[in-house]
This record gives sequence, C-alpha cells and structure tokens, in this order.
Amino acid sequence: MSTSTTQVKKVMISSTARDLPEHRKQVMDACLRQSMLPKMMEHLPANDLEAISASLKMVDEADIYIGVFAFRYGYVPKEGNPDQISVTEMEYRRAKERGIPRLIFIMDKGHPISFDDVEMGESAEKLKVFKEKVGTENIANFFKSPEELRAVVIYSLSSLKERNFVKSTRLRSAKEKSSKGDKGLKNPKENKKLDFTRKVFISYNQEDTEIMEKVKNELLEAGVEVHVDIYDMSAGQDIQEFIVAALKNNDIVLSIVSQNSLLSGWVNYEMSFARVLNTFYKNWIPVLIDDSCFNHDFFFEANQSINAKIETLHSLIIRAINEKVSIYVFIEELKRMEDVKSNIASNLVELKKRLIVDIRESDGNFKKGMQKVLKRIKSEFAEVPT
Repeated sequence: MSTSTTQVKKVMISSTARDLPEHRKQVMDACLRQSMLPKMMEHLPANDLEAISASLKMVDEADIYIGVFAFRYGYVPKEGNPDQISVTEMEYRRAKERGIPRLIFIMDKGHPISFDDVEMGESAEKLKVFKEKVGTENIANFFKSPEELRAVVIYSLSSLKERNFVKSTRLRSAKEKSSKGDKGLKNPKENKKLDFTRKVFISYNQEDTEIMEKVKNELLEAGVEVHVDIYDMSAGQDIQEFIVAALKNNDIVLSIVSQNSLLSGWVNYEMSFARVLNTFYKNWIPVLIDDSCFNHDFFFEANQSINAKIETLHSLIIRAINEKVSIYVFIEELKRMEDVKSNIASNLVELKKRLIVDIRESDGNFKKGMQKVLKRIKSEFAEVPT
C-alpha cells in the first residue's frame, strides 16, 4: 500500500498575523483535531528575499492551503517583488500554481473588529482586488468569530478528507473492475435509485438519556431515520471523528437542551458546530427539556463550576509534569472545558434568539412539541419526492 494515503497531511495556514492571532490558533487547533500538521509563518525574516523564500517553501511543502482573510492586506516586500504584492497573496498564488486544495475563509462584515485591524489607502485597494479574485476562483466560507472559524475549518477539512477517500476508493474500484474485465451491471434496471429517508442526529447528554429515548422512538414511529452515539458509534472509534461525520451526514441535528447538555464538553462542541452549520443549511432544531438553564444564576454558577474543573485539571497537569508522566489525557479534557467556557455564552445567546421547541414532560408539552419537531423536519424536505 502506498504511504501517501496514510501519511500526515501538512496544512499551510496563510493569513496576516498581527490582527488574527486568536484566529490562527483556532485554525491550528482545527487542523490538529483532524490529525493534520499545521504550518504557518510566525515571524518574517529581516531580509525580504528570505521572507519570500521561507513562506513559499512552506507552501511547496504543504498538501493543503488554508487562506484566512480579514481587513489587512499584509506585508509587501520591496525586494524581489516586481508585482509589489503581499506575502499573503504570494502564498495564495503559489498554492494555485501547485494545484493543491485551497480552502478559503473570509471574515464576515458582522465580525467585531478594532480600528487598528483595518488597513486604509493603497493597501485597502489591493486587498479588495485580491479578495474579489480569491472569491471568484474559490468557494469562500465566512466567519463571525474565531470559534466559528474553527468550526467551519474542521468541517471543510473533514469534507476534504472524505472526498479524497471516496475518490481513491472509486479509482481503486475502477482499476479492480478493469483488471477483471468487468463492464458494469448487465441489467441497468438493477441500479435503482434509493428511496429518500430523512436522517436526524440527536445530540444530548448521558444524564438525559431517558428523554432522548422517548424522542428517538417518536421520530422512528414517524418514519425518520435516527442516529444516536450509543447505537451508532463503533467500539474504539474516535469521538470527535464520529461527531463531525454525524453532523455532516445527517439532514437535521436535534439538540436536547438542558443544564446537563450546556455543561457537557462534547455536547457543547456538537451544539456549537451545529449552530455554525445552521448558518448555511438551516438544519438545527434545539428542543428544551429544562428552562432553568436560561436563568441568569445558571450562567454564573456554570462558569464557577467550569473554572473549578479547569483549576483541578491545571493542578493535575502540574502533578503529572512533576511526576514525569504523560499529561495528554488532562490536556484533551482541559481543551474541552475551555471550549465549554468560551462557547456557553454564545450558545445561550443563540438559543434565546430562537424559537426553541418545548418538550418538557412536566408541563405536558412532549407530544405537542414533538409534533412541531416532525412538522419542521417534513417542511425541510417538502419538495423532495418521498
């Protein structure tokens, strides 16, 4: 077997640096979470020619190019630069010349920015032309926060991995058929189109398993294909890979909202990811089983609880370092808790802005709420023949 299919992919992250430090960290994290090696220029060499050579060398060594563009054009070397373009634009041109996959992410106008993060004059004009060119030559994704950027980068890298896998599988299959003299199906009628089935992924916390089972059964009775981690996830499967695949491969993400889910690292991740995908595909349905999570006290108590867990993990990491044992298990958990802390406020704000379906059993709303959920699911596919 060729090692090219199993080797770690290198990703060139191209962006201006001074205005996007947090965004670059989030993109790096997204690459690492997809088992890819991020590469980017941290500091430009003092010499212009060395700066150009170093940045283009990184593009030449990369398997994938990620371009993140905001409102700065970036450094324009004076030497060895007849077109007088920025290092960032040079990197994009080289990636295009090489023909490697290019993933483009552009800051949305609704993203909060400071005055110092916007270039004016000639640089602004060059940036405008460059962004128009990039947007014309590629499918661009837009982001309104560093966290949203990370989510769309994870989704894009996962999709790219999947496309490459399907492509390599098809090529391998075609070669096998060719070697066997297979000319395809003898009876074309046997190649029937599959019936369309609505697929729903349920995101929930294990503490809410009982209500999840009720929701699942209601959907199954209505002819909906339901996917849940405890039934679909294989033994030993990577949790994050399962979540990303589930969020991508299902038509609807149904989030069971409660205090438990908002404080869960993995459910919080699923909710944040689903919220971003909803911007593009309108496929997120949050359902409420506990309205106490909207009390102001919950927000403060939640942050106190999260901070306490983070402090505990910091102590465990220090202990592990002192005892010269691996800190990996604590680092991963720490990342999830920091994600919960950074996402809980934005998730609550988004949930408060939406008409959440109430399925609380205590108020007798379960049946009525599930009827609304089914109506929404069916409306999403009203034009699809069933």
